[in-house]
Amino acid sequence: MMDGTRNHLDFWSRQDAARRASRWLVVLLLLAVVVVVGAIDAATAWLCQVGHLRDQDRSTILIITTLGTLGLVIGGAAWRFWQLREGGVAVALQLGGREIWRGAATEAERRLMAVVEEMAIASGLPVPRIYVLNEEGINACAAGYTPADAVICVTKGALDHLSRDELQGVVAHEFSHILNGDMTLNLRTLCLVHGLLVIGLTGRVLIETSLDGSHHTVSRRRDGEGSLGALGIGLALAILGFLGWIAGMLIRAAVCRQREHLADAHAVQFTRYPAGLAGALIKTLGLSRGSLLVSPASAEAAHLFFALPRREWWDIGISTHPPVQDRIRALDPAWDGRIPELVSWRPSNETPAVRPPVAAQAVAPARMAALVGTVPPAAVAFGASLRKHLPPALRNAASDSQEAQAACLAALLPAQDPAWARITDPFLAHHGPRLAALLDTAGRERGRLTLIQLCLPALRRLTPAQAATLAVPVQAVAETDLAATVLARLVLVHLRPHQTSAVSYHAMSPLAADCAVLLGALAAAGSGDIQVAYEAAWRELLLPGAIRPRPAADLAAVDAALTRLRQANGAIKRRLITACAQAVAADGRVDPAEAELLRLVGDSLGCPLPAFADDEAPQQRPMASTAPSPSGSSS
Repeated sequence: MMDGTRNHLDFWSRQDAARRASRWLVVLLLLAVVVVVGAIDAATAWLCQVGHLRDQDRSTILIITTLGTLGLVIGGAAWRFWQLREGGVAVALQLGGREIWRGAATEAERRLMAVVEEMAIASGLPVPRIYVLNEEGINACAAGYTPADAVICVTKGALDHLSRDELQGVVAHEFSHILNGDMTLNLRTLCLVHGLLVIGLTGRVLIETSLDGSHHTVSRRRDGEGSLGALGIGLALAILGFLGWIAGMLIRAAVCRQREHLADAHAVQFTRYPAGLAGALIKTLGLSRGSLLVSPASAEAAHLFFALPRREWWDIGISTHPPVQDRIRALDPAWDGRIPELVSWRPSNETPAVRPPVAAQAVAPARMAALVGTVPPAAVAFGASLRKHLPPALRNAASDSQEAQAACLAALLPAQDPAWARITDPFLAHHGPRLAALLDTAGRERGRLTLIQLCLPALRRLTPAQAATLAVPVQAVAETDLAATVLARLVLVHLRPHQTSAVSYHAMSPLAADCAVLLGALAAAGSGDIQVAYEAAWRELLLPGAIRPRPAADLAAVDAALTRLRQANGAIKRRLITACAQAVAADGRVDPAEAELLRLVGDSLGCPLPAFADDEAPQQRPMASTAPSPSGSSS
């Protein structure tokens, strides 16, 4: 069984590794560009010498060639970045994807939605938008620049042939790419490699134009010589450009192969069921189409997929994915190479997997930072229980773009809160309290973050004008209490998924005042002695000097502090998450209500915390008491 030997790396280490890989990728691709430009310049110089051009003309041509080649690479990459500016949605549409939502989904699609939503709730990530590719092969991919604009694409073949456990393994593999920062790296790779491809494509256009020009100007010597010169330059660009592109493919493969192994290991860690992921890979060997896709766009995006979507002549030996057989044996060393008969999925032939029981454990504040970006063994089952416990009316509302706006406000405000009277939109004012009453009955503390997570795909379908309109009441009700403030910050961040927060702070000292505001508010929200909790939290920051006096809980200041703290680097956030846990856990442990508040703060900081239970009796945790098996109902 795959044990994930590299799983000891924490969330920030994996993110740093992805950033280092991204920097190396840029360096190697720049080196490839330099080599290609030098080779094209050498070919151009040789053509100039053959043509007996003057030294001055030769120098001018070489300068034009160098600048033109660099312009092609930069322009091609920039054009591809612009085409994919919408992130994951742009990739899904180019692959021919069709978005699904609960109101118009088939039973198989609802099963997929349930698996994706459970995994998102378990991991603390926003629920991605889900697209189905009309392809017979078994495959899937995650795409986007940030978790806020991520999409999950799954082929029709995967829905038709994979069991729920196998589908869960594939989805867990894709969520690993999101958590590890691979998704962003993969999309940038696609754009940068496209810049090299443009050189070869330009050469091909020059060749075709020159041949056509030569055909029509045979009797005109000078025009004929010009066409031959353009033909020579076109041949050089085509040959050397495509060689450079193949070099880019080699670089891409080197970066991606190891990260596929790591994603497999984390998928097993998430689901506790290696047979699910192994079964999905085995079925790609047993299906006539395997994992192959028809869409031409899949060739360029091959490294985004769960398994290799196309086989090209240049891909021999430089695949972006390890061999399927090697991946299966890493998951199941006892696999004998046999491929069972492929059976199409039907609800009636679903056999739930038997997973070993996992005892829920109390979470100590010192362990909180280690949980960021992980999915502990009990988290998927607990996430499924959180989702399942929400009334169907709330789940259905979360999937509709208009009702999701009312559901979003319902997560921020209890049904009897007087702030509803300040909502001027008639639809929100009417439906919001009704949905809030349902959430109050089901359990607001446990359900509000889950409801927001389920609403996010529908909210991302809003136009910019609609998103701006929703932001007004969200901001208006944000200052009712600390949880509402942090929830509102979460909603506003995800309403603008393409506005990423760059790392602007690499030292704790400039953020000391913001840390004081946040820790003071969390200490006041806890159940213990406020001053003791605050001082314990402040000590975790390891800042020099005396402990600051506890500030008053100013919710507007908390919102501003979260905005700046989100721009801190990983080392600062690691210490800050531990300090936040100390602030709410005066008794030395994190109870369910405190855990949900910390998950809200973590999401606002860009540090996803998993859904986790504590060791209280089931009757004290009504939403966890009905936890179904991950292989249970898909509705």
